[in-house]
Amino acid sequence: TITLGATEAFASALRTVGRPGDKCVVFQPFHELYPSQCRIFYLEPVYVTLRECDGGWNYDKDELEVAMQGAKILILNTPHNPTGKVFARDELEHIVSLCQKYNIFLITDEIYEHICFDSHQHLLIPKEFPEMTDRTLVCNSLGKSASATGWRLGWCLHPSGLSNEYRGIHDQLAVMSPHPLQYATLVGYLTLPDHYFETLGDKYRKRVIRLADALLAAGFQVS
Repeated sequence: TITLGATEAFASALRTVGRPGDKCVVFQPFHELYPSQCRIFYLEPVYVTLRECDGGWNYDKDELEVAMQGAKILILNTPHNPTGKVFARDELEHIVSLCQKYNIFLITDEIYEHICFDSHQHLLIPKEFPEMTDRTLVCNSLGKSASATGWRLGWCLHPSGLSNEYRGIHDQLAVMSPHPLQYATLVGYLTLPDHYFETLGDKYRKRVIRLADALLAAGFQVS
């Protein structure tokens, strides 16, 4: 479903699978929209902490499993804002196993999918883990990849069995993303060569290094 940016895609996803009082697991630190949207739909956020260790960010497996017991939804943002963490395959395997064990829907925010550094690789869960196809809603947009956040052009990949409910909610929240920008995306963004996406991470990495050097020089710690 084409949406009014990733923010609306995410809101429609939460409302599609969540009901008032349902627990929603969120990794912290987090983008502010996650708890804000949970409150709008009367969902109960439960937080699992990402902790910095040796330059990386990790979660405690036991802490995550306790949080997921009795939950309805897990929110997964990878690559992660604000830490920059890209969840590795073994971490995703663990998360998928818990979603299946506790019958939990997974809503992913993948707006930074093409901005990965070094050897880190973004993995699309329904593709890598087909057993999650019927319980995963993937939210994304061209905002970050095309530096076009003002276009508000996003999408949600959702299970076919949720299509009618998702699109009904989307229709009431936003009706549609502007048609002129949808057409512009078809002839602009979707025709970009693979090289553009393959080198996007390198472009941002140069900016990260410049900012990190400045922060270190000012006395801050950078991980």
